[in-house]
Amino acid sequence: MPEVELQNQIRASSHFFVGSHQLHMAHLAGQGPRFWLVGGDAEAGYAAATMQGTCKVEDNTVSYAVRYPNSGIELNLVWTMAAEGMTLEVERKVPEARYALFDSVWATVFDSRVTPVSTLGESVKQGETGHVQTPCLLHSPRGGSFMLEQSGTLGTWRYDAIRPLNVTSGEWQIGHSAQANGTYLLEAGTQRNRLEWQLSGASRNIAEAAPQSVQDAVARCLPTAFAYRPDASTLSNNSTSIHCYFCLEFWISLTKEFPSVHGLPTETFLNETLTRWLTGGPSYGSGANPNVDHLLDEEYTHSMSSPMYALSEYLLMPGHEDWEDSMMKYIMQKLELLESLDVDGDGLIVSQHRRGISGEHQWSTNWWDVISFGWKDAFVNASIYPMLLNMGKVFERRGDLVLSAKMNAWAARMKQSYHQTFWNPETGWYGGWRDKNGVLHDYGFLFVNGAAAHYGLVPDELVKPMMRSLYAELEGMKPAYHLGIPGNLRLVPDADLAEVMHGRPYGWYENGGLTHSQSKHFLAGLYAAGLTAEGDALMEKMAHGLADGEVFAGLETGVDWRLWNGSPCGYEGLLDDQFGLLAVMKHRWPS
Repeated sequence: MPEVELQNQIRASSHFFVGSHQLHMAHLAGQGPRFWLVGGDAEAGYAAATMQGTCKVEDNTVSYAVRYPNSGIELNLVWTMAAEGMTLEVERKVPEARYALFDSVWATVFDSRVTPVSTLGESVKQGETGHVQTPCLLHSPRGGSFMLEQSGTLGTWRYDAIRPLNVTSGEWQIGHSAQANGTYLLEAGTQRNRLEWQLSGASRNIAEAAPQSVQDAVARCLPTAFAYRPDASTLSNNSTSIHCYFCLEFWISLTKEFPSVHGLPTETFLNETLTRWLTGGPSYGSGANPNVDHLLDEEYTHSMSSPMYALSEYLLMPGHEDWEDSMMKYIMQKLELLESLDVDGDGLIVSQHRRGISGEHQWSTNWWDVISFGWKDAFVNASIYPMLLNMGKVFERRGDLVLSAKMNAWAARMKQSYHQTFWNPETGWYGGWRDKNGVLHDYGFLFVNGAAAHYGLVPDELVKPMMRSLYAELEGMKPAYHLGIPGNLRLVPDADLAEVMHGRPYGWYENGGLTHSQSKHFLAGLYAAGLTAEGDALMEKMAHGLADGEVFAGLETGVDWRLWNGSPCGYEGLLDDQFGLLAVMKHRWPS
């Protein structure tokens, strides 16, 4: 192929433009080199550029010779393609040190509506957010992964998520220092770097005794389960989605069962997420909000119970003593806030803002946000019980016997109250919530009862019959298990739903739709009750949907929830809590 002139060529697809109101973000979607000096015009911008040069394709190589006329920088790039991966060789000549707004030798933009591509690696806390050291993993859910490694002039990979455009981007940057104000100081001289993109094969990470569908699910989905966003230093719903501390219950379980993914330590991602939560970083349903005079955590109380459980489990893992000391004042603030929500001294926390009363159509206190869980929430309180026991051990280790005794006494009080408050003798299982008027709302919630069984709240003589009864009713409904299980066995009426769900039949979205989201709790509950055969049978069937990539896809595809006929009825397309099930798999079949 002959050389092609580069000057003023269109450099990004209009696919990323949704409307003119988004043009101010266009520079975030540029493919190839990006360069813009402070105080100047973009020399390698989105649609047009002043850069000059040529592009040449020969066999399995693509070469670029680029010159930025205003700054005098020369950039030579050579891509080499092979079956096992790709190589990018970079040579850049910078005549003098200059400050730049944007400085990437190559940027690649990914359409999250196809798949939300993520980056896993150790983040760099300097300058503009999103920088990651190599080696790092570039992962495509439902696809494969590249391991990125480098040599030569030091470079970093920079990840960014641009949700209004439904894209993520990865930028390779070399030969500059990131400044505190988000700009870059280029180093004068000749810079040479080599970036290897090696295909990284799936690792089984589970015993060969596990069913084949389970092995395949772990192999395919493990990197997807750790949806890390380096631009915000937190695990997230997915790599292009809002952060969701509700999911910390899953992330701690996954971290304990899978200490590494493709050789990268998963504890790093968990630690950064917990740090962000403890120090006030917001997420969906958590943190300060200018529209209300309280923390959102006091409405979505699951935003406290799930992270506190994860925190307590993390503190029991060895090697975190220094971090624990540095975070203790924040930990105590969270515990004090939690304690303030036990308004009647029974050990159970309440939401003063979400009352759970039929006909008020409030949103939820927990992850199941369009079901009107409120006041005393059985799901939220279930994870607080083991957290209190764990914190009792933590304070005992720290030599604070008074606080240790307080945690243990609170846990004992809660366990007694939990059964008295939520047990439904008519159904033989726990209801979902008791509202402020004292009414119990019970629709056969699998996740509620599974969590209660798994976390040790059910009296010994009741746990097996309770879980067997739920399993039998589920089996009688004959769902397509590869698409997931319903959260509730019985229809939630409109009176107990947010208005957005009114008029929908059973099987639509959170009201009986099939999903792998939050299914970890029911499976863990079956095993806790000693129903191993039932758990194994259900796990083997559900694993097919994960292994085949049928139940997660690009943003807004809706395949994360299904009607019972298989039609999508979700929204995001991929939710990180779908993969909490992997932790139960690994616990059942440890490698």
